[in-house]
Amino acid sequence: MIDRRGFLGTTALGGAALAVGSAGCAPSDMGTRGTTDASRVPPFELDEATVDDLQAAMESGERSARSIVQAYLDRIEAMNRQGPALHAIIETNPEALD
Repeated sequence: MIDRRGFLGTTALGGAALAVGSAGCAPSDMGTRGTTDASRVPPFELDEATVDDLQAAMESGERSARSIVQAYLDRIEAMNRQGPALHAIIETNPEALD
């Protein structure tokens, strides 16, 4: 049986993964455009993480739901407004970390 805290953590984690899972997608070959701002964006530590990986990290205490959401919000900021300025995410939930 899942308790409220576990449910909220899993729900927040799943929502964050779905909301921003594709925000970091970019073509592997930038073609003839040369060096772009994308080359200045640092690699994302959760780029290849699955929901199972994130859940295991939370269960081990390595990460919290809040730290995962913060990492995704930071990535949105880096990719959406800075770096290549994709503007793919119109708005994030201002209460995401509450």
